Amino acid sequence: MARKTSKPGAVFCIPLEENLFAYARQITAALFECFDFFGNQREDATVVAQQPVLFTLSVHKYVHTDSKWEPIGEVPVPENYPMPLFFHQDIGNEDICHLVDTKGNRTYVPRAACVGYERRAVWDYEHVESRLIDHYHNRENKWEKLLRVKL
Repeated sequence: MARKTSKPGAVFCIPLEENLFAYARQITAALFECFDFFGNQREDATVVAQQPVLFTLSVHKYVHTDSKWEPIGEVPVPENYPMPLFFHQDIGNEDICHLVDTKGNRTYVPRAACVGYERRAVWDYEHVESRLIDHYHNRENKWEKLLRVKL
């Protein structure tokens, strides 16, 4: 599949199921915010960008070549956009946890402080789609559950 061109601010329509669409906006080269907004028809990018954000994740670059995510417009990312924090938990010692910003700066925190943050990880676009479908159907998502902080 040919590479779709996109840059920060690009808004994508994500086909999930027959006549069910979700939406995301590219914030940086890898960072995408997914909206808590679903519909049975394609929406305008400016309408989409006004919706509440469900989660913000890094998505593997193959989203641009292999996925069915369709660019539908552009809504610039504001200069003062509040970049999210992510958590990192050491594999060898789960007591070692950090909150990490998008520039890689780390702050040591207790495990419990990581609850509510996304794990610092790069998601496959299929797993993002799975998470959106599960949210729409009010189900727990196995990928999100797997990546929660280990308390």
